[in-house]
Amino acid sequence: MPQEINSGNEIKDMSSDEAVNDIEETVVADLHSAAGQDERNVRTMSKEELLDRLRKIVEEENVTSSKVVTALKQRFYFLRNAEIEAEMKAYMAAGNPVDAFAAMPDPLEVEFKDLLNTFKEKRSEYLASEEEKKVENLQFE
Repeated sequence: MPQEINSGNEIKDMSSDEAVNDIEETVVADLHSAAGQDERNVRTMSKEELLDRLRKIVEEENVTSSKVVTALKQRFYFLRNAEIEAEMKAYMAAGNPVDAFAAMPDPLEVEFKDLLNTFKEKRSEYLASEEEKKVENLQFE
């Protein structure tokens, strides 16, 4: 029978179900902690680092990282919008009319969008596959 050692160093017998539930709770807590850590780290990343992180997620086909990808996307566009705003202020400071302003194209943004689309496609395929599995499982019951 599995045993658990609590914070008081006491050994407690656990049923198999309790042991499995304990392990599952630990794994889920670790996953949430890791995801939260990724989201916090995103706040300090540059656009290049954000792009590299997204590229890594797409290459690893880690389609379950949607919260991290959302955080990457939000931070990337926060930084991009700040750049565009700075460009517009400089443009206006030079005496140019606001109506004629057009932001300079950003090659990083183009690649970021491509990676986001790839992630969305892979995630959509994954979710469709999972849904098919669920339907199949229901048919056997």
